[in-house]
Amino acid sequence: MSVNELNVKLNQKDKTFVYLKRAVSPEQATAVADLGIEGIYSIQEFKRYYPNGEVTAHIVGFNNIDDRGADGIEYAKNKQLLGVDGSRQILRDRQGNVIDNLNHTPAVNGQKIELAVDNKIQYIAYDALKTQVDKVHAKAGSVVVLDAKTGEVLSMVNMPTYNPNNRDGVTPDMLKNRAVTNVYDPGSIMKPLVIAKALDDKLVTPDTVINTHQYYVGPKLIKDDEPFSQLTVTGVLLRSSDIGTSKIALKYKPEPLWNYYREVGFGEKMGTGFPGETTGLLLNWKKWHPMDQALMSFGYGISVSLFQMAHAYTVFTNEGCVLPVSFYKINDKSKLKCEQVIKPETADIIRKILADNTVEGTGKNAQVNDYTTAGKTGTAQKIIGGHYSNRDHIASFVGFAPAINPRVIIAVMIDDPKGAYYAAAIAAPVFSQIAGPTLHVLGVAPDKTTKTNKSLTTDKQAL
Repeated sequence: MSVNELNVKLNQKDKTFVYLKRAVSPEQATAVADLGIEGIYSIQEFKRYYPNGEVTAHIVGFNNIDDRGADGIEYAKNKQLLGVDGSRQILRDRQGNVIDNLNHTPAVNGQKIELAVDNKIQYIAYDALKTQVDKVHAKAGSVVVLDAKTGEVLSMVNMPTYNPNNRDGVTPDMLKNRAVTNVYDPGSIMKPLVIAKALDDKLVTPDTVINTHQYYVGPKLIKDDEPFSQLTVTGVLLRSSDIGTSKIALKYKPEPLWNYYREVGFGEKMGTGFPGETTGLLLNWKKWHPMDQALMSFGYGISVSLFQMAHAYTVFTNEGCVLPVSFYKINDKSKLKCEQVIKPETADIIRKILADNTVEGTGKNAQVNDYTTAGKTGTAQKIIGGHYSNRDHIASFVGFAPAINPRVIIAVMIDDPKGAYYAAAIAAPVFSQIAGPTLHVLGVAPDKTTKTNKSLTTDKQAL
Protein backbone atom coordinates (compact mmCIF):
# COMPACT_ATOMS: atom_id res chain seq x y z
CA MET A 1 0.00 0.00 0.00
CA SER A 2 1.25 3.48 -0.80
CA VAL A 3 2.01 6.03 1.95
CA ASN A 4 -0.71 8.32 0.54
CA GLU A 5 -3.29 5.55 0.79
CA LEU A 6 -2.27 4.84 4.38
CA ASN A 7 -2.42 8.54 5.30
CA VAL A 8 -5.97 8.83 3.96
CA LYS A 9 -7.06 5.91 6.12
CA LEU A 10 -5.20 7.05 9.26
CA ASN A 11 -6.30 10.69 9.08
CA GLN A 12 -10.02 9.91 9.46
CA LYS A 13 -10.61 11.87 12.67
CA ASP A 14 -14.17 10.57 13.17
CA LYS A 15 -12.97 7.00 13.71
CA THR A 16 -11.28 5.38 16.68
CA PHE A 17 -9.74 2.68 14.47
CA VAL A 18 -9.56 1.87 10.77
CA TYR A 19 -9.12 -1.31 8.79
CA LEU A 20 -5.89 -1.15 6.86
CA LYS A 21 -6.86 -4.33 5.00
CA ARG A 22 -9.53 -6.95 5.48
CA ALA A 23 -9.60 -10.60 4.48
CA VAL A 24 -5.83 -10.93 4.30
CA SER A 25 -4.28 -14.37 4.44
CA PRO A 26 -2.85 -15.64 7.75
CA GLU A 27 0.63 -15.42 6.21
CA GLN A 28 0.16 -11.73 5.36
CA ALA A 29 -1.20 -10.98 8.84
CA THR A 30 1.80 -12.66 10.48
CA ALA A 31 4.24 -10.77 8.24
CA VAL A 32 2.68 -7.40 9.17
CA ALA A 33 2.59 -8.27 12.87
CA ASP A 34 6.28 -9.21 12.75
CA LEU A 35 7.10 -5.64 11.73
CA GLY A 36 6.31 -4.64 15.31
CA ILE A 37 4.70 -1.30 14.41
CA GLU A 38 2.98 0.28 17.39
CA GLY A 39 -0.78 0.58 17.08
CA ILE A 40 -1.19 -2.03 14.37
CA TYR A 41 -2.93 -5.22 15.42
CA SER A 42 -4.97 -7.96 13.82
CA ILE A 43 -8.48 -9.27 14.40
CA GLN A 44 -9.51 -12.77 13.43
CA GLU A 45 -12.75 -12.85 11.45
CA PHE A 46 -14.76 -15.81 10.23
CA LYS A 47 -15.27 -16.45 6.54
CA ARG A 48 -17.86 -18.67 4.93
CA TYR A 49 -16.24 -21.67 3.27
CA TYR A 50 -17.98 -23.44 0.39
CA PRO A 51 -16.88 -27.09 0.28
CA ASN A 52 -18.37 -27.72 -3.18
CA GLY A 53 -16.64 -24.66 -4.63
CA GLU A 54 -17.34 -24.03 -8.31
CA VAL A 55 -19.62 -27.08 -8.63
CA THR A 56 -22.54 -25.45 -6.76
CA ALA A 57 -21.46 -21.80 -7.04
CA HIS A 58 -24.34 -20.61 -9.23
CA ILE A 59 -27.01 -22.01 -6.93
CA VAL A 60 -25.55 -21.35 -3.47
CA GLY A 61 -23.93 -18.00 -4.32
CA PHE A 62 -21.66 -16.36 -1.75
CA ASN A 63 -21.44 -13.92 1.15
CA ASN A 64 -19.64 -10.59 1.08
CA ILE A 65 -16.84 -9.55 3.42
CA ASP A 66 -19.38 -8.71 6.15
CA ASP A 67 -20.89 -12.20 5.90
CA ARG A 68 -24.07 -10.98 4.24
CA GLY A 69 -25.54 -12.74 1.20
CA ALA A 70 -24.33 -11.23 -2.07
CA ASP A 71 -25.50 -13.73 -4.70
CA GLY A 72 -27.57 -16.88 -5.23
CA ILE A 73 -29.50 -18.50 -2.39
CA GLU A 74 -27.16 -16.78 0.09
CA TYR A 75 -28.63 -13.47 -1.13
CA ALA A 76 -32.22 -14.65 -1.62
CA LYS A 77 -32.43 -16.12 1.89
CA ASN A 78 -30.01 -13.79 3.69
CA LYS A 79 -32.59 -12.58 6.21
CA GLN A 80 -33.63 -16.08 7.22
CA LEU A 81 -30.05 -17.37 7.37
CA LEU A 82 -28.82 -14.37 9.36
CA GLY A 83 -31.16 -14.52 12.34
CA VAL A 84 -31.70 -11.60 14.71
CA ASP A 85 -29.28 -10.14 17.26
CA GLY A 86 -30.36 -10.13 20.88
CA SER A 87 -30.08 -7.18 23.29
CA ARG A 88 -30.04 -6.48 27.03
CA GLN A 89 -30.75 -3.16 28.75
CA ILE A 90 -29.26 -2.71 32.24
CA LEU A 91 -29.00 0.00 34.88
CA ARG A 92 -25.62 0.72 36.53
CA ASP A 93 -24.62 2.89 39.47
CA ARG A 94 -21.77 5.44 39.41
CA GLN A 95 -19.25 2.74 40.13
CA GLY A 96 -20.47 0.70 37.15
CA ASN A 97 -22.16 -1.97 39.20
CA VAL A 98 -25.29 -3.52 37.65
CA ILE A 99 -28.25 -2.72 39.87
CA ASP A 100 -31.14 -3.72 37.60
CA ASN A 101 -31.96 -5.64 34.43
CA LEU A 102 -34.51 -3.50 32.59
CA ASN A 103 -35.09 -5.35 29.34
CA HIS A 104 -33.90 -8.49 27.57
CA THR A 105 -34.54 -9.53 23.98
CA PRO A 106 -33.11 -12.99 23.23
CA ALA A 107 -31.18 -13.59 20.03
CA VAL A 108 -32.83 -15.68 17.32
CA ASN A 109 -30.66 -18.13 15.42
CA GLY A 110 -30.75 -18.14 11.65
CA GLN A 111 -32.99 -20.67 9.96
CA LYS A 112 -31.82 -23.83 8.27
CA ILE A 113 -32.33 -23.65 4.50
CA GLU A 114 -32.49 -27.11 2.92
CA LEU A 115 -31.94 -27.23 -0.83
CA ALA A 116 -33.38 -29.96 -3.02
CA VAL A 117 -30.05 -30.21 -4.85
CA ASP A 118 -28.46 -33.67 -4.70
CA ASN A 119 -24.67 -33.42 -4.36
CA LYS A 120 -23.99 -36.56 -6.38
CA ILE A 121 -26.28 -35.52 -9.24
CA GLN A 122 -24.73 -32.04 -9.17
CA TYR A 123 -21.26 -33.52 -9.69
CA ILE A 124 -22.55 -35.79 -12.48
CA ALA A 125 -24.10 -32.83 -14.31
CA TYR A 126 -21.06 -30.61 -13.70
CA ASP A 127 -18.65 -33.18 -15.11
CA ALA A 128 -20.79 -33.92 -18.18
CA LEU A 129 -21.33 -30.25 -19.03
CA LYS A 130 -17.72 -29.17 -18.44
CA THR A 131 -16.41 -32.05 -20.56
CA GLN A 132 -18.67 -31.16 -23.48
CA VAL A 133 -18.16 -27.38 -23.31
CA ASP A 134 -14.39 -27.93 -23.33
CA LYS A 135 -14.61 -30.52 -26.10
CA VAL A 136 -16.60 -28.36 -28.54
CA HIS A 137 -14.93 -25.09 -27.45
CA ALA A 138 -18.31 -23.57 -26.63
CA LYS A 139 -18.81 -20.08 -25.24
CA ALA A 140 -21.02 -21.34 -22.42
CA GLY A 141 -23.46 -24.02 -21.36
CA SER A 142 -26.13 -24.92 -18.81
CA VAL A 143 -27.85 -27.98 -17.40
CA VAL A 144 -31.02 -28.21 -15.31
CA VAL A 145 -32.16 -31.46 -13.68
CA LEU A 146 -35.67 -31.47 -12.18
CA ASP A 147 -37.51 -34.09 -10.20
CA ALA A 148 -40.20 -34.94 -12.77
CA LYS A 149 -42.84 -35.57 -10.09
CA THR A 150 -42.24 -32.71 -7.66
CA GLY A 151 -40.53 -29.91 -9.63
CA GLU A 152 -37.59 -29.84 -7.19
CA VAL A 153 -34.25 -28.72 -8.65
CA LEU A 154 -31.95 -31.72 -8.25
CA SER A 155 -29.11 -30.03 -10.12
CA MET A 156 -28.27 -26.80 -11.92
CA VAL A 157 -24.88 -26.19 -13.52
CA ASN A 158 -23.44 -23.45 -15.72
CA MET A 159 -20.22 -22.86 -17.61
CA PRO A 160 -18.21 -20.74 -17.18
CA THR A 161 -18.27 -20.95 -13.41
CA TYR A 162 -16.15 -19.64 -10.51
CA ASN A 163 -14.85 -20.62 -7.08
CA PRO A 164 -16.70 -18.66 -4.35
CA ASN A 165 -13.81 -19.33 -1.94
CA ASN A 166 -11.42 -17.35 -4.13
CA ARG A 167 -13.02 -14.73 -6.35
CA ASP A 168 -9.83 -13.07 -7.58
CA GLY A 169 -10.15 -12.54 -11.31
CA VAL A 170 -13.83 -13.45 -11.41
CA THR A 171 -15.73 -11.58 -14.14
CA PRO A 172 -19.47 -10.69 -14.18
CA ASP A 173 -19.93 -13.21 -16.99
CA MET A 174 -18.67 -16.01 -14.73
CA LEU A 175 -21.11 -15.06 -11.97
CA LYS A 176 -24.22 -15.50 -14.15
CA ASN A 177 -26.58 -18.34 -13.40
CA ARG A 178 -27.38 -18.56 -17.10
CA ALA A 179 -30.01 -21.24 -16.70
CA VAL A 180 -32.14 -18.80 -14.68
CA THR A 181 -31.18 -15.31 -15.87
CA ASN A 182 -30.30 -15.65 -19.58
CA VAL A 183 -32.79 -16.05 -22.42
CA TYR A 184 -32.43 -17.53 -25.88
CA ASP A 185 -34.60 -18.61 -28.81
CA PRO A 186 -35.12 -22.30 -27.99
CA GLY A 187 -35.62 -23.73 -31.47
CA SER A 188 -37.29 -27.09 -31.99
CA ILE A 189 -37.67 -28.02 -28.32
CA MET A 190 -40.82 -25.84 -28.59
CA LYS A 191 -42.47 -28.22 -31.06
CA PRO A 192 -43.77 -30.88 -28.61
CA LEU A 193 -45.58 -28.16 -26.64
CA VAL A 194 -47.32 -26.75 -29.73
CA ILE A 195 -48.30 -30.15 -31.07
CA ALA A 196 -49.58 -31.21 -27.64
CA LYS A 197 -51.94 -28.22 -27.62
CA ALA A 198 -53.38 -29.11 -31.04
CA LEU A 199 -53.79 -32.78 -30.09
CA ASP A 200 -55.51 -31.78 -26.85
CA ASP A 201 -57.95 -29.51 -28.68
CA LYS A 202 -58.57 -32.28 -31.24
CA LEU A 203 -57.51 -30.07 -34.15
CA VAL A 204 -55.28 -32.98 -35.21
CA THR A 205 -54.62 -36.61 -34.29
CA PRO A 206 -51.24 -38.38 -34.30
CA ASP A 207 -52.17 -39.79 -37.73
CA THR A 208 -53.39 -36.56 -39.34
CA VAL A 209 -51.41 -36.04 -42.56
CA ILE A 210 -49.83 -32.60 -43.05
CA ASN A 211 -48.66 -31.27 -46.42
CA THR A 212 -45.00 -30.43 -45.78
CA HIS A 213 -44.02 -28.68 -48.99
CA GLN A 214 -42.22 -25.44 -48.26
CA TYR A 215 -44.44 -22.34 -48.23
CA TYR A 216 -44.49 -18.63 -47.44
CA VAL A 217 -46.02 -17.01 -44.40
CA GLY A 218 -46.00 -13.34 -45.29
CA PRO A 219 -42.44 -12.60 -46.47
CA LYS A 220 -40.96 -15.63 -44.68
CA LEU A 221 -40.24 -18.88 -46.52
CA ILE A 222 -40.83 -21.82 -44.17
CA LYS A 223 -38.78 -24.86 -45.17
CA ASP A 224 -37.22 -27.98 -43.66
CA ASP A 225 -33.63 -29.21 -43.71
CA GLU A 226 -34.91 -32.63 -44.73
CA PRO A 227 -37.77 -32.24 -47.24
CA PHE A 228 -40.84 -34.49 -47.22
CA SER A 229 -43.98 -34.04 -49.32
CA GLN A 230 -46.17 -35.03 -46.38
CA LEU A 231 -45.90 -36.28 -42.81
CA THR A 232 -48.28 -37.41 -40.12
CA VAL A 233 -48.37 -35.30 -36.97
CA THR A 234 -46.21 -37.99 -35.36
CA GLY A 235 -43.80 -37.72 -38.27
CA VAL A 236 -43.74 -33.92 -37.96
CA LEU A 237 -42.34 -34.29 -34.45
CA LEU A 238 -39.97 -37.17 -35.23
CA ARG A 239 -38.56 -35.42 -38.30
CA SER A 240 -38.64 -32.03 -36.55
CA SER A 241 -40.54 -30.37 -39.38
CA ASP A 242 -40.77 -26.57 -39.17
CA ILE A 243 -43.32 -26.64 -41.96
CA GLY A 244 -45.60 -29.15 -40.27
CA THR A 245 -45.38 -27.52 -36.84
CA SER A 246 -46.06 -24.03 -38.17
CA LYS A 247 -49.10 -25.23 -40.14
CA ILE A 248 -50.46 -26.81 -36.98
CA ALA A 249 -49.85 -23.61 -34.98
CA LEU A 250 -51.56 -21.49 -37.64
CA LYS A 251 -54.79 -23.42 -37.04
CA TYR A 252 -55.18 -21.20 -33.96
CA LYS A 253 -56.13 -17.60 -33.51
CA PRO A 254 -53.32 -15.78 -31.64
CA GLU A 255 -54.97 -15.33 -28.23
CA PRO A 256 -55.58 -18.99 -27.26
CA LEU A 257 -52.04 -19.97 -28.27
CA TRP A 258 -50.60 -17.03 -26.30
CA ASN A 259 -52.67 -18.06 -23.26
CA TYR A 260 -51.31 -21.60 -23.58
CA TYR A 261 -47.69 -20.37 -23.70
CA ARG A 262 -48.38 -18.45 -20.51
CA GLU A 263 -49.93 -21.52 -18.87
CA VAL A 264 -46.74 -23.54 -19.41
CA GLY A 265 -44.70 -20.70 -17.90
CA PHE A 266 -43.40 -18.51 -20.73
CA GLY A 267 -43.37 -14.72 -20.52
CA GLU A 268 -43.46 -14.60 -16.72
CA LYS A 269 -41.29 -15.41 -13.71
CA MET A 270 -41.57 -18.87 -12.20
CA GLY A 271 -41.72 -17.51 -8.67
CA THR A 272 -38.69 -19.29 -7.21
CA GLY A 273 -37.37 -16.06 -5.69
CA PHE A 274 -33.93 -16.67 -7.21
CA PRO A 275 -32.09 -13.36 -7.82
CA GLY A 276 -32.30 -12.18 -11.42
CA GLU A 277 -34.87 -14.76 -12.51
CA THR A 278 -36.01 -13.75 -16.00
CA THR A 279 -39.52 -13.51 -17.40
CA GLY A 280 -38.31 -14.34 -20.88
CA LEU A 281 -39.77 -12.56 -23.90
CA LEU A 282 -43.25 -13.38 -25.20
CA LEU A 283 -44.82 -10.81 -27.52
CA ASN A 284 -48.41 -9.90 -26.64
CA TRP A 285 -50.84 -11.73 -28.90
CA LYS A 286 -52.38 -8.45 -30.09
CA LYS A 287 -49.09 -7.67 -31.85
CA TRP A 288 -48.72 -11.07 -33.53
CA HIS A 289 -48.60 -11.37 -37.29
CA PRO A 290 -49.05 -14.81 -38.90
CA MET A 291 -45.28 -14.91 -39.44
CA ASP A 292 -44.69 -14.39 -35.68
CA GLN A 293 -47.10 -17.19 -34.83
CA ALA A 294 -45.43 -19.54 -37.32
CA LEU A 295 -41.89 -18.77 -36.13
CA MET A 296 -42.74 -19.13 -32.43
CA SER A 297 -44.09 -22.64 -33.04
CA PHE A 298 -40.59 -23.85 -33.83
CA GLY A 299 -38.78 -21.68 -31.31
CA TYR A 300 -37.98 -18.34 -32.96
CA GLY A 301 -39.31 -14.95 -31.94
CA ILE A 302 -39.91 -16.24 -28.41
CA SER A 303 -37.14 -16.15 -25.81
CA VAL A 304 -37.01 -18.35 -22.71
CA SER A 305 -34.55 -19.46 -20.07
CA LEU A 306 -33.42 -23.09 -19.95
CA PHE A 307 -35.06 -23.27 -16.52
CA GLN A 308 -38.39 -22.18 -18.02
CA MET A 309 -38.06 -24.82 -20.72
CA ALA A 310 -37.40 -27.61 -18.22
CA HIS A 311 -40.36 -26.36 -16.20
CA ALA A 312 -42.67 -26.44 -19.24
CA TYR A 313 -41.85 -30.11 -19.87
CA THR A 314 -43.39 -31.03 -16.49
CA VAL A 315 -46.67 -30.96 -18.47
CA PHE A 316 -45.55 -34.23 -20.09
CA THR A 317 -44.31 -35.95 -16.93
CA ASN A 318 -47.34 -35.15 -14.73
CA GLU A 319 -50.35 -36.23 -16.75
CA GLY A 320 -50.77 -32.85 -18.42
CA CYS A 321 -50.31 -30.86 -15.22
CA VAL A 322 -47.64 -28.14 -14.94
CA LEU A 323 -45.75 -28.19 -11.64
CA PRO A 324 -44.21 -25.21 -9.85
CA VAL A 325 -40.44 -25.52 -9.49
CA SER A 326 -38.46 -25.17 -6.28
CA PHE A 327 -34.82 -24.90 -5.24
CA TYR A 328 -35.85 -26.00 -1.76
CA LYS A 329 -36.64 -29.44 -0.43
CA ILE A 330 -40.39 -30.12 -0.44
CA ASN A 331 -41.12 -32.09 2.71
CA ASP A 332 -44.85 -32.56 2.21
CA LYS A 333 -45.30 -33.90 -1.32
CA SER A 334 -49.05 -34.35 -0.79
CA LYS A 335 -49.66 -30.59 -0.96
CA LEU A 336 -48.02 -29.97 -4.34
CA LYS A 337 -49.97 -27.53 -6.47
CA CYS A 338 -50.36 -28.44 -10.11
CA GLU A 339 -52.14 -26.62 -12.95
CA GLN A 340 -53.92 -28.90 -15.43
CA VAL A 341 -53.09 -27.62 -18.91
CA ILE A 342 -53.65 -30.61 -21.21
CA LYS A 343 -55.44 -33.92 -20.73
CA PRO A 344 -53.53 -36.91 -19.29
CA GLU A 345 -54.06 -38.90 -22.48
CA THR A 346 -52.50 -36.09 -24.53
CA ALA A 347 -49.42 -36.06 -22.32
CA ASP A 348 -49.24 -39.84 -22.76
CA ILE A 349 -49.25 -39.51 -26.57
CA ILE A 350 -46.43 -36.94 -26.52
CA ARG A 351 -44.36 -39.05 -24.10
CA LYS A 352 -44.56 -41.98 -26.48
CA ILE A 353 -43.65 -39.90 -29.54
CA LEU A 354 -40.69 -38.34 -27.71
CA ALA A 355 -39.62 -41.83 -26.62
CA ASP A 356 -39.62 -42.84 -30.29
CA ASN A 357 -37.58 -39.74 -31.04
CA THR A 358 -34.65 -41.10 -29.02
CA VAL A 359 -34.92 -44.46 -30.83
CA GLU A 360 -35.24 -43.42 -34.46
CA GLY A 361 -35.63 -39.64 -34.57
CA THR A 362 -33.30 -36.70 -33.96
CA GLY A 363 -32.63 -37.69 -30.34
CA LYS A 364 -30.83 -41.02 -30.86
CA ASN A 365 -27.74 -39.80 -29.02
CA ALA A 366 -29.83 -39.33 -25.87
CA GLN A 367 -30.19 -43.08 -25.31
CA VAL A 368 -28.72 -44.75 -22.21
CA ASN A 369 -27.96 -48.40 -21.54
CA ASP A 370 -30.40 -49.28 -18.75
CA TYR A 371 -33.29 -46.87 -19.17
CA THR A 372 -35.75 -45.72 -21.81
CA THR A 373 -35.47 -42.03 -22.60
CA ALA A 374 -37.60 -39.39 -24.33
CA GLY A 375 -36.88 -35.88 -25.53
CA LYS A 376 -36.44 -33.34 -28.27
CA THR A 377 -33.48 -31.62 -29.87
CA GLY A 378 -33.37 -27.94 -30.74
CA THR A 379 -30.80 -26.10 -32.86
CA ALA A 380 -31.33 -22.34 -33.08
CA GLN A 381 -29.47 -19.48 -34.68
CA LYS A 382 -28.27 -16.81 -32.25
CA ILE A 383 -29.20 -13.16 -32.58
CA ILE A 384 -26.02 -11.19 -33.27
CA GLY A 385 -26.31 -7.44 -33.81
CA GLY A 386 -30.09 -7.65 -34.10
CA HIS A 387 -30.06 -10.37 -36.79
CA TYR A 388 -30.04 -14.16 -36.77
CA SER A 389 -26.54 -15.41 -37.48
CA ASN A 390 -25.77 -18.27 -39.86
CA ARG A 391 -22.52 -18.99 -37.99
CA ASP A 392 -23.52 -18.79 -34.32
CA HIS A 393 -25.88 -21.37 -32.82
CA ILE A 394 -27.32 -22.70 -29.59
CA ALA A 395 -27.84 -26.45 -29.28
CA SER A 396 -30.46 -27.70 -26.80
CA PHE A 397 -32.00 -30.93 -25.65
CA VAL A 398 -34.86 -31.32 -23.18
CA GLY A 399 -36.03 -34.76 -22.19
CA PHE A 400 -36.97 -37.12 -19.41
CA ALA A 401 -36.28 -40.64 -18.20
CA PRO A 402 -37.55 -43.28 -17.85
CA ALA A 403 -39.66 -42.47 -20.89
CA ILE A 404 -43.11 -43.66 -19.88
CA ASN A 405 -42.91 -43.22 -16.10
CA PRO A 406 -40.49 -40.27 -15.83
CA ARG A 407 -38.43 -39.63 -12.71
CA VAL A 408 -36.21 -36.77 -13.94
CA ILE A 409 -36.37 -33.99 -16.52
CA ILE A 410 -32.99 -32.95 -17.91
CA ALA A 411 -32.48 -29.80 -19.99
CA VAL A 412 -29.15 -29.10 -21.73
CA MET A 413 -28.02 -25.96 -23.55
CA ILE A 414 -24.66 -25.47 -25.30
CA ASP A 415 -23.96 -21.91 -26.43
CA ASP A 416 -21.96 -21.36 -29.63
CA PRO A 417 -20.15 -24.70 -30.14
CA LYS A 418 -17.35 -24.57 -32.69
CA GLY A 419 -17.44 -26.88 -35.70
CA ALA A 420 -20.48 -29.17 -35.54
CA TYR A 421 -23.42 -27.40 -33.94
CA TYR A 422 -26.54 -29.55 -34.36
CA ALA A 423 -28.18 -30.43 -31.05
CA ALA A 424 -28.36 -34.12 -31.95
CA ALA A 425 -24.56 -34.26 -31.86
CA ILE A 426 -23.85 -31.57 -29.26
CA ALA A 427 -26.60 -31.48 -26.59
CA ALA A 428 -28.23 -34.94 -26.71
CA PRO A 429 -25.03 -36.78 -25.63
CA VAL A 430 -24.83 -34.62 -22.49
CA PHE A 431 -28.36 -35.70 -21.57
CA SER A 432 -27.27 -39.31 -22.02
CA GLN A 433 -24.21 -38.90 -19.80
CA ILE A 434 -26.34 -37.39 -17.01
CA ALA A 435 -29.52 -39.48 -17.22
CA GLY A 436 -28.13 -42.97 -16.56
CA PRO A 437 -25.96 -42.18 -13.51
CA THR A 438 -28.66 -39.87 -12.09
CA LEU A 439 -31.33 -42.57 -12.19
CA HIS A 440 -28.93 -45.00 -10.52
CA VAL A 441 -28.29 -42.44 -7.75
CA LEU A 442 -32.05 -42.08 -7.25
CA GLY A 443 -32.47 -45.86 -7.05
CA VAL A 444 -34.74 -46.11 -10.10
CA ALA A 445 -35.00 -49.66 -11.41
CA PRO A 446 -33.79 -50.10 -15.03
CA ASP A 447 -36.72 -50.39 -17.45
CA LYS A 448 -35.00 -50.98 -20.78
CA THR A 449 -35.75 -54.28 -22.52
CA THR A 450 -35.65 -55.48 -26.11
CA LYS A 451 -39.32 -54.63 -26.38
CA THR A 452 -38.97 -51.06 -25.12
CA ASN A 453 -36.17 -50.41 -27.60
CA LYS A 454 -38.74 -50.66 -30.39
CA SER A 455 -40.84 -47.76 -31.65
CA LEU A 456 -43.97 -47.11 -29.61
CA THR A 457 -45.96 -44.95 -32.02
CA THR A 458 -44.29 -44.51 -35.37
CA ASP A 459 -46.33 -44.88 -38.54
CA LYS A 460 -43.63 -46.02 -40.96
CA GLN A 461 -45.63 -45.19 -44.10
CA ALA A 462 -46.18 -41.63 -42.97
CA LEU A 463 -42.44 -41.07 -42.75
